[in-house]
Amino acid sequence: MKAPLPWAFLIPPAGMLSGGNLYNERLIAALQEAGVPVLRCADPAQLPAAGTCWADTLLLDRAVEIPPGLARILLVHHLDSLWPPDPGGQSAARDRRRLAGFDALLATSSFTAEYLRTGLQLPQPVYTAEPAPHPGIRMPETLRAAAPVSALMAANLIERKGILPLLEGLAAAGIPPGLPWRLTLCGSDGHEPAYAEACLRLIRSHPALRAHVRWIGSVPPGQLPDYYHEANVFLSAAGMETFGMALQDAVQAGLPVLAVEGGFAARHLAEGITGHAADSPAQLARLLAELIRHPARLEALLRGAAQHRPWAGHTWQSAAQRLLSQIPPV
Repeated sequence: MKAPLPWAFLIPPAGMLSGGNLYNERLIAALQEAGVPVLRCADPAQLPAAGTCWADTLLLDRAVEIPPGLARILLVHHLDSLWPPDPGGQSAARDRRRLAGFDALLATSSFTAEYLRTGLQLPQPVYTAEPAPHPGIRMPETLRAAAPVSALMAANLIERKGILPLLEGLAAAGIPPGLPWRLTLCGSDGHEPAYAEACLRLIRSHPALRAHVRWIGSVPPGQLPDYYHEANVFLSAAGMETFGMALQDAVQAGLPVLAVEGGFAARHLAEGITGHAADSPAQLARLLAELIRHPARLEALLRGAAQHRPWAGHTWQSAAQRLLSQIPPV
């Protein structure tokens, strides 16, 4: 019997932590567990001559180097036309041209799938496989205390994540100096160094931020549950999330979510029950300031978040099986 052709994943090399890279690694592991032969390639020159190539959007510019004998599927983690939003402009037209050579597309959420089908009006099949929560994150046995506020952000220090305007908003929020609170930032400063330095410089230079905001840096995935378990509210200031794995982990941990509406982000919360959606990082800062001033409001959100478990039972194994069920037999 002839061995099945491998699935070759053209993905960035291991190193920088990001939601897209974690998605790739965890999906690949689940596919291998399901018996799919998989190759990891960081360069098109490493690709086999036959089989299927799954290409990460970070390597989209190198798609022209994919051997012609391979079927091509794009792992859509981000596109230029998504941020800044440009559904009918030049970047959308460019994305449409760049994606035209792929046989199919893989979306990580219903938002992305809808954008590919109706926003960019692409004719290819669009598969969807939502990520699964971090397996080490658990709901606490007892309800978290609402005071003092201990907020968490898990995001690399890049412009799209909205961290700088959030910090500026907190600096201007007028939070009374005597109130205890903390914001913990987990994320790398290596992707956009100039932007990261602007964020860190503001923290160092502003007295309230210096006293209440701590930046941890890049955190290995195995250590992330500790930060989720010590927090009592999660923030996302990102202008665009095609899914939002950190938000999903927050929901899994029973944390209320304050998130800027962008892409799939606000779909992780139930407005007024498990969190609040904001229209900007500045408004997000004001929402956090209100919780710091009025802990009883956070206590109500904590009760709602403890009961809202939309991702219960979803694993990377079920994500892999869902993907396999969508792909036509060869």
